[in-house]
Amino acid sequence: MVLANGDIVQASPKSHADLFWAIRGGGGGNFGVVTRLQFKLQPLRMAYYRFNFCWERNDMKKVIEKWLEIQKEFPGELTSFLRITALADDQIEGENFPLYASGTFTGKVIDFLKLAKLLDRLPKPKKQKYGYKKGSEWKYVTKRNDIWIILKDFFDVSNEAISSMKSIIELYSYDSDNSSQNEEDKTTLPESKEKCKVAYPESNCGAPHPHKVTSAFSNQTGKAYYRQVADSVTEYFENTVDVAPENYFRYVRSYLTFHSMGGAMAEIPNSESAFAFRDSEFLIQIQSWWNYPTGETGKDCRKEKKWQQPYIDWVTNFRRKLAEKNLVKGAFINFVDKDLGPDYTTDEGKYELLKEYYGDNLDELIKVKKAYDSGNVFNFELSIPTEKPK
Repeated sequence: MVLANGDIVQASPKSHADLFWAIRGGGGGNFGVVTRLQFKLQPLRMAYYRFNFCWERNDMKKVIEKWLEIQKEFPGELTSFLRITALADDQIEGENFPLYASGTFTGKVIDFLKLAKLLDRLPKPKKQKYGYKKGSEWKYVTKRNDIWIILKDFFDVSNEAISSMKSIIELYSYDSDNSSQNEEDKTTLPESKEKCKVAYPESNCGAPHPHKVTSAFSNQTGKAYYRQVADSVTEYFENTVDVAPENYFRYVRSYLTFHSMGGAMAEIPNSESAFAFRDSEFLIQIQSWWNYPTGETGKDCRKEKKWQQPYIDWVTNFRRKLAEKNLVKGAFINFVDKDLGPDYTTDEGKYELLKEYYGDNLDELIKVKKAYDSGNVFNFELSIPTEKPK
């Protein structure tokens, strides 16, 4: 790492241990410029397996509740999420479902079968797929009874690690052409008084989009808590999607995602790094994406902010309601949201906002910042300050 004074240091548990602690969870350009990283790689398992489940909107409450209940038992070899998307009624057809769960598992076939049995506790999906990776291709089955037969044919990935990881990356790259929209389908945004037309955003959001994101971590555990979360999330979707103006959600991609945590992450003590939320069971991510509209009257709709405010409010109010019910804590620094705290342009407001992201580690991070960048060279809107506000 290149420090503010030009020194080049190697941060490790044995050298500059305080800096090494800080940049794992408090990095992001706060302390210097990282030019090289050394990772301890984990061994690749024998095979990759995957599942995809889809449900309809009326299954939302029971799916969320049961998902949060069983995710505590997920093995550490599984990466998984549950996503709930706000869709207009006429969009819920074909392959477009409001609820979608997916997971990728690496390990032995017998262990994946144990996971499949655990997933059977979920409400019956409208559509389900199990798959395994054979060479560079994924093979899928749609019937639960076929899992044992098809997954016996697994492979050793050790000799093709690079191509396998490339396939995993490609697996999560969606085809943007699937959601392209004809010109005649574009209509005026209902909340805009100007004639601004906008297309539904690409499914992978690979192109630049106006965007609002926020996040929070779970702050409790147990069935009663999972039920509260499921009730609150379902209520918010029902009170927004069902009463929205016609076509409102057609021109915005809004969703909430439950990212499962646990596993090896939870086995590391909170004191090990600056990441303050290892004890949480899941991370909630709420976001909206939409396209810039084009003006029919020659007006530059990019400069007109009022038409997109409802999309921003949908995200902001969602997290706010969960926080008001004491169902969440903190936030993930990768999902920067200035609306989590008071006025971040003041020293006091910025400190309170950063507390959401760094929790009880913020004061220690400030000390490390002062030790390695006393002149506050690496300074930006949400950078860690060198002093606590007085």
